[in-house]
Amino acid sequence: MLRALGILALVCALGFIGLLALGLFISSSSGGNGDYLTIEGAKDEVRRIAKDPESVEFRDVWIGELQSTKGKQPKRVACGHFNARNSYGAYSGFQKFIGGEGWVVTQESGGDSLESIWGETCGYSRG
Repeated sequence: MLRALGILALVCALGFIGLLALGLFISSSSGGNGDYLTIEGAKDEVRRIAKDPESVEFRDVWIGELQSTKGKQPKRVACGHFNARNSYGAYSGFQKFIGGEGWVVTQESGGDSLESIWGETCGYSRG
C-alpha cells in the first residue's frame, strides 16, 4: 500500500513538473506575462470608457508593435476590435482599438489618428 502511494506521489509530482515546464514554454514563446497584462490592461480601459461596461465584447485581440520615433525599441500594444451597447441600449458595431495598461485609443476617440497608425502597428491583415 505504501509503495503504491509512493508511486502515485511520484507520478503526480512528475505531472506537475511537466505542466509547469509547459506553462513556462508557452509563456516565454508568446511574449510572456507582459503581453497578457498589456491585453488585459487594454480591455480594462475599453470597459472603463464604455457606456455599458458589462456589455463589451472583444474579437480578434492580439499584440502589435507601436514604432517609436525616438529610436527606442517598439512598444508592444494590444490591437483588436470591440463592440458595446450605446446610450440607446443597442450594440453599435465592432470598432478598432489600440491600447495597453492604463490607456486606450478607439476609433471613436482617436478617429483618423488611430487609422494612420493601425496598419504599421497592428497590421492590415486583421481588419
